[in-house]
Amino acid sequence: MENHHEAFVSREDFQRVQELLGSQGFAKRPLVGKGNAVLQGMLRRAICNKHLHTHYDGRDGVARTAKYRCRRNANNGKNGHKFVLPARLFDPKVAAEVLAALTPIEIDSALEVLDEEDKSQNAAQRMRRHQLQRAEDAVEEAHEAYRQARNADPIVKVDLEARYAAALQARDRLKAETTITAAPYTPLTQDERGELVGLIGDIQGIWSAPTTTPEDRKRILRAVISEILVHNVTSDAAELEIVWIGGFRQSLRVLLPSGVEAYIRDLTLQGKSIARIAEELNAAGVLTASGRPITTNFVAQKQGHQGLRLKNDRLLAKQIVSRAIMDKTPRPDIISQLQAQVPRLGPWDAQRLSDYISDLQQRPSAQIERLPDVLPAEQEKQKVLAITEEALSAGKTWKEVARSLNDAGYKPPRAKAFTPVQIRLLYLRARGLKSLRLTERSQPLDKPA
Repeated sequence: MENHHEAFVSREDFQRVQELLGSQGFAKRPLVGKGNAVLQGMLRRAICNKHLHTHYDGRDGVARTAKYRCRRNANNGKNGHKFVLPARLFDPKVAAEVLAALTPIEIDSALEVLDEEDKSQNAAQRMRRHQLQRAEDAVEEAHEAYRQARNADPIVKVDLEARYAAALQARDRLKAETTITAAPYTPLTQDERGELVGLIGDIQGIWSAPTTTPEDRKRILRAVISEILVHNVTSDAAELEIVWIGGFRQSLRVLLPSGVEAYIRDLTLQGKSIARIAEELNAAGVLTASGRPITTNFVAQKQGHQGLRLKNDRLLAKQIVSRAIMDKTPRPDIISQLQAQVPRLGPWDAQRLSDYISDLQQRPSAQIERLPDVLPAEQEKQKVLAITEEALSAGKTWKEVARSLNDAGYKPPRAKAFTPVQIRLLYLRARGLKSLRLTERSQPLDKPA
């Protein structure tokens, strides 16, 4: 793939793309400075109307990382506002927006819009020229009337002079409106349109190719972006506004390192997993302080710095399971508690709960006591079966067995009291009778099987 990019990217390609884009009225501006900061000269602080200064940190005379700085002094000589934007965070974010827009489909649609706009502008210009001609005629008529009224009544002469002045004012206003300050728009031919779409078909490859220089990348950005306004900068994020060539404006928010940590904290408290958090951050184009994609290890480190590691969740989950098991809480209720209190360890189901129970039986920790081999719910079940067996041997009916269990304080897992049907099913299943014989199903509930 790299060989393809190296073969495709050439100085002629860049010049041709620049030429075709320039024919659409896109402003060509000289490159500002050298270095790898591709937004150099494009960032402007909206509040003070000053362009940001690009500074390169270096060591031993070798430039390393670029930063965009703004220092605006107040009237008293102190700094009115001051901030620094790392280029390695902002350059990729803006570049991603531009590369997403520079696709064959988007370019083709944009050119069609420009064609329609050109038709509209031409019609408006024709109307203004017609209005200007009528204004010129009105000036001539007013001037001629004023000239012929030399010997007329003074009041008439004053009225004609006022009409002449009004005609001159109307004409001059229309002349100002019809003055064309922008570069003329030249629609692309079908061949040129196809050529442009073909050239930018692999714009991502062009951008990332090793043969592409920072100057090349600046040309691409400056061909489609007029400037980038910096509206607000906090410790968490910077609010930008991309002003595209043609006037369209697009808001853009770039997270700074402290903002990334806050975002990770919020997603963590929402119960999202480390993998999901990393996925969402990368989808939003968020980068680390060193300008790299977000990894699961990075998310885990940030969680650790904020005391949000999964280790704490695991301990809480074990405490919930241990307490609920000893209280003989039904397992569906335990799963609901776990899903509500430690969702990051989920999804919770019966198998995952069983794994935690088994772990608490085999590997107890210093904070949690070991669960017994026979769990309290199972112990109670065995007692219920023993009482049932003894009662049936004594000839008691299912109703009498259920009544004796309820009087002794025993309860089924999902009900307040035993019924004859429940105790009968429990007894038969415990004896391995998964299906009841016809004789058993037809036997009255007041007599044991």
